[in-house]
Amino acid sequence: MNRYTQQEAENLDYSIDLTAWLATGDSIISTTASAAPSGLTVGVTGSTTSVPKVWLSGGTDGTEYQITALMTTNAGRIKEVDFKLKVANR
Repeated sequence: MNRYTQQEAENLDYSIDLTAWLATGDSIISTTASAAPSGLTVGVTGSTTSVPKVWLSGGTDGTEYQITALMTTNAGRIKEVDFKLKVANR
């Protein structure tokens, strides 16, 4: 599982490249993302592309969050990608 660190004031994007995973003729129709525990602001852009971006900001200094992104394809496949984000003010 990938791990990243960012500061509370930052608003950064994390790309999820599904190009190699997608079957020929299949495409992403939706992407959602969430964080646990709560307190981190989560957004998604490019939710219907093969490389959606999860945007993260805020959070609490010293807290590690698990980010879960779920991508659904037009063929009914669901791909889950998880990564960790630690908020650390330096």
